[in-house]
Amino acid sequence: MAITTPTYATAFQTAGKVVTRDRYSVSQPLGTLSWHWLYWLENNSSEGDYLITGPAATVPDHTDSTSTGANKIVFETPAGSNLMLMPFGTDAANEVFAFQVMGWANAHNGTNEIWTPFELWTGNCTLHSTTGVSGKHISNTDFFCDAITQTGGIDAAKELSCAVGSLVQLDHLGFPVISIEFNMDTAATGNCLVGAW
Repeated sequence: MAITTPTYATAFQTAGKVVTRDRYSVSQPLGTLSWHWLYWLENNSSEGDYLITGPAATVPDHTDSTSTGANKIVFETPAGSNLMLMPFGTDAANEVFAFQVMGWANAHNGTNEIWTPFELWTGNCTLHSTTGVSGKHISNTDFFCDAITQTGGIDAAKELSCAVGSLVQLDHLGFPVISIEFNMDTAATGNCLVGAW
């Protein structure tokens, strides 16, 4: 049966380099493995609206262009029941952007296929003064978020805070594909680190 293969984010992206999952799946004693950030955009998104509006013949492609307008993260759901999402963006503290997490499921009969999106989480993020590191993928011009407010999606999601910034813990409900879109308010660009456990 022919199923359309979309373009997904590459696992374990590190400043443009690809590191395979196998490096982290070798046999190790319980407690020695930790989770890592798996996905993010190499180029922050400057999109001003959510482009996903309903069912489609294919899931959207992972888009990571230097033109930044429609950049979005699309990936096959990693092992583990929870996603950890840590948003960041530009270009000053107290600026705001929103992002939306959709789960995708498909139905097909071998020749016809339809993918339906489900809203897992939508919310607003406020940038604060903590930045990344000069010369690294999340640089000193990228600001983490200190306030995250959920506006839609499932009730089981949690917004958590730490010294660096806030993050969202989200049950992906077993959807095989996840997409993350961005919607700028006063912020210039937005992005998100994605992990799983």
